Amino acid sequence: ASRGEAFGRALEAWDLLDSGRAAEALDFLGGHQAGRDAAICDILTLTVRAEASLRLGSLEEAPEDCSRALRVDPENLMARLVQAEVNLRMTYMADCIEDCDLVLEREPGCSMAYALRAEARLGIGRLEEAVLDCDWALAHGERMAPVLATRGCAHRKLGNLREAVCDADE
Repeated sequence: ASRGEAFGRALEAWDLLDSGRAAEALDFLGGHQAGRDAAICDILTLTVRAEASLRLGSLEEAPEDCSRALRVDPENLMARLVQAEVNLRMTYMADCIEDCDLVLEREPGCSMAYALRAEARLGIGRLEEAVLDCDWALAHGERMAPVLATRGCAHRKLGNLREAVCDADE
């Protein structure tokens, strides 16, 4: 396939992901093993595959796909953000925070990076920072239930029960 065709297929797969069809996205790209010899235009394919694996709860392939995409283009923010989420799900909290920091250096308005970093900070007991990240994500993004849950948990651990209850009610 030409570079344009490969890029088009990756975008179509991303549309499948956005509609909640992660397994179909992987199948569309040819499964986990397809495209292992990534060219620059395949960064999106690798990132889509990593995100699909993540959404399916299959963490075996996602880290390698992220690593390969970032070896080709270390500045790719989408791949970096997916890697941050992979690191979070694998409980590599410091790595998740580092990835989010790298994204936020280049894209300070990325509410997803704030949300992921908040969850990682909660995981390592940096509660006040987790609350601040959640506040920013909620003020600049959607009212994401996981962010409210993270903030509520941080408030509870900080002894701010009223705030924790408010987050639970939302």
